[in-house]
Amino acid sequence: MPKPIEWDKEYERDSSPLWETEIPEEILILSLEQCRPRLVLDAGCGMGTDLLYMAGKKIRAAGIDISHKGLIRAKNRFISKKLSIPLIQSNILMLPFNDATFDFINDRGCFHHIERGKRRQYASETGRVLKPGGHLLLRCFSEKYFRSGGAGYILTEKDIRDTFSMHFQIDQVTDFVSIVDSIPVDMCWSLMEKKGF
Repeated sequence: MPKPIEWDKEYERDSSPLWETEIPEEILILSLEQCRPRLVLDAGCGMGTDLLYMAGKKIRAAGIDISHKGLIRAKNRFISKKLSIPLIQSNILMLPFNDATFDFINDRGCFHHIERGKRRQYASETGRVLKPGGHLLLRCFSEKYFRSGGAGYILTEKDIRDTFSMHFQIDQVTDFVSIVDSIPVDMCWSLMEKKGF
C-alpha cells in the first residue's frame, strides 16, 4: 500500500509539484468543446491550471482540493490575472454541493489517489452533484504506469468500469501519454456520461 501524500507539504515547496504542468491537456480541450458545459467542477484542482484555461474560454467553473496550500497558490495565480474563480477546500468524497449542480466534472489525477474501499463513494458523490446527462472527464494513471512503479493506488480498466458503471455510461477507457516535468507518463482517460435517473 502506498504511503499517503502530504498534499500541503507538496505545495509548500518553492517550486511547483511535478504534476503542475501549467498546460491544459488536449483531451480536456476537446471534451469541453464537445460537451459545452455551463458549469464545471475541477476536482483536485491544485494550482488551478485547468481552471485558468476554462476562464480564458469564458467557461464558468469552481475548483475543489483537499490542500489548503494548493488553493492559496491557485488563488494567487488568479489574483495576478485579475480573475475571480471560486475555490473550496474539501474532500472529494464529501462534496459540499447540492445534487445536480454541475454539467461537467474534470478530474486530472485525483481518482488514482482514492483507496480501493472508497472508490464507489467517489463515483456516487461525483454522480450526485452532476446533472443527468452531465459528464465526468477522468484522467488517471494507466496500468502501464503502475507496472513501472508509479505512485497512487493500483487500478485497472476493469476497476474503472466496476467503480463507475452504476452511475455512468462508459464508452471507452483510452491510454495516452502525458508529459510531466518533461517526462512521459502513462495515463488513461474516460469521458463518462451520467445516467439519466
